[in-house]
Amino acid sequence: MIDDRAHDYDAATLQRRLEELIARARFSAALDLIAEFQAYGPLPSEIEHTVGLARCRALLGLGKWREVADLAEKKLEELYAARPEDKKPILEYHIAAGRAVWRIGRPSRAEEHFRAAYHISRWDFEDLEGMLRSRNLLGLCFLGAGEIQRAVGEFGRGQLQARGAGLSHEEANFSLNLSIALAKLGRFEQADQELTRARALFGSAGTPAARFKRGFVSGSIFASEGTCAARIPTSAARSRRRRSTASSASTSSPWNTWETSRSISSTISQPSSGTTRPSFWPRDSRPRGI
Repeated sequence: MIDDRAHDYDAATLQRRLEELIARARFSAALDLIAEFQAYGPLPSEIEHTVGLARCRALLGLGKWREVADLAEKKLEELYAARPEDKKPILEYHIAAGRAVWRIGRPSRAEEHFRAAYHISRWDFEDLEGMLRSRNLLGLCFLGAGEIQRAVGEFGRGQLQARGAGLSHEEANFSLNLSIALAKLGRFEQADQELTRARALFGSAGTPAARFKRGFVSGSIFASEGTCAARIPTSAARSRRRRSTASSASTSSPWNTWETSRSISSTISQPSSGTTRPSFWPRDSRPRGI
C-alpha cells in the first residue's frame, strides 16, 4: 500500500522511489504512486518527464504496448514543438516509443525511433553506450522483422564499436545476437564462433548479470543437423538471474534490458517497409547516417 505521505516527497525522492519499484518489477505499484501524485494537482515541471518516463517503463513492464506508444509519441510531438533542445527526455521517449511500436507490429516506425535515439546519443551527447544500446535495438528490430542481413550488419558494426572502446559486456551482447542472426542465415560455423565469443566475454565481464548471461549462453547448442536451438537455463542459472536482478538494477540504463532469442521469438514478423522521416521530427533534426 502506498504511504499517505508519498505526496510530500521531493523530486529526488520520488524519482528514487519509482526506480526502486520498477527495478523490483512492481509496475502496478509504480503506476499507483504516479496516480497518487497526480491526484494532488499538476506535476511540477522539474519532474514532469521523470514521471512520464517512469510511467512508460511501468506500462512496458505490464505489456501495455499501445498505451506506451500513444503516450510516448504524444510526448515527443509536444517536446519537438515546444522544447526541441530538451534532448534527454526526447531520447528516452524515442526508446520507449520504439520498443512499444516494435511490439505491436510496426517495425518501420520502430526503426525511425531507434535511429533517432542513435542520432541524439551520437551528436548531442557523444554517448557511446547510448549509441550501442540504440544500435542493438535497431538490430533486434530487423531480426524480428525477418530482415536478417540488415540485423547482421547492425550487430557486426556494434560489435566492432564496443570492442574498439573496450566495452566487453556490450560486445558480448552484440556477439550473442549476431550468433542468432547468423544461424538464421544458415551460417552455423560462424554462428558457433560468435556464441563462443559471447560466452567468453560474459565470463570476463564479472558482474552478476554477466555471469547469468554466460550461464544462459552455455545452454545454447547448435545441433548437428544444422539447426539452432536454445535450451532453458539450468536451475543454477535461473537462481543467478534472480540474484543479479537487484544488484544490476542500479547501474543499468532504464531501457537497457537484455534481449535474447526468447524475447526475439515473440517480436513482430512483418517486413520493414522502409524508413521515412517521422512527422514529429523537425526537418533539421533528421538522423545522420549511422
